[in-house]
Amino acid sequence: MVDANGCVITVAAQAEQGGDQEYDVDQGAGHGLSLGYWVEIMYAVIFRAEINTLDDEYSAMAARMRDLAINEYGCMEFVSATEGAQELAISYWPDLRSIQNWKSNPEHLQAQALGRKKWYKSYQVQVVEVIKEYSA
Repeated sequence: MVDANGCVITVAAQAEQGGDQEYDVDQGAGHGLSLGYWVEIMYAVIFRAEINTLDDEYSAMAARMRDLAINEYGCMEFVSATEGAQELAISYWPDLRSIQNWKSNPEHLQAQALGRKKWYKSYQVQVVEVIKEYSA
């Protein structure tokens, strides 16, 4: 949705059945916002890690995982960055079911095991609802 200033606005609310649903923010949606838009649910997975060592195998695996998530599991966008020994990756998803299916993919499970064993000292994953998005 676009507001009067041309900014894109997305407000998310968790669906009771876990499926795709839209909420009228003026009708509540549990967020107390009053934008007057129908909005779509969207989720983000935030992956933060302390890097142990990264190698060519990591680079190939990361590229494969990005491609697989986007092309076969419904990931809408994937961005990542490293700074020093820290890595941050954020992926955007249309629903929780897509995230769960992705988490259970055999290749992704193999990548996770290699990450724990070889590439990362530690990591943290957060799954969050995106409640607002705007840009200029």
